[in-house]
Amino acid sequence: MSNSQEPKKQYELPSDLIEEFLSVHGFVVKEIAYFYGHTKFVNEGTKQYVKVPTKKLLTKMQIEKCLIDAGLSFADLDAYIEHLKAVKLFDSIMEESLNRSSKKD
Repeated sequence: MSNSQEPKKQYELPSDLIEEFLSVHGFVVKEIAYFYGHTKFVNEGTKQYVKVPTKKLLTKMQIEKCLIDAGLSFADLDAYIEHLKAVKLFDSIMEESLNRSSKKD
């Protein structure tokens, strides 16, 4: 038996996903600052703002900072991701069903 541990899997998500998640929770883009490397989202109702790094993938630390600034949690994000997976599965089932019924004609 080996005492060596497997390296931790890097937790990364696309910044687009985080931006969509924030939008669903009432945040809107107020500023895109490429020079500073972030897009600023603001929730007018709660007066909170989040600076999402303008990178293709965000690390767990970057995601965590965005969630904390937004007053949201990883549980909220996980629920959103599961919802997206369910919608995608439903869409594929519907498409498959429609393809089958069109072949019957």
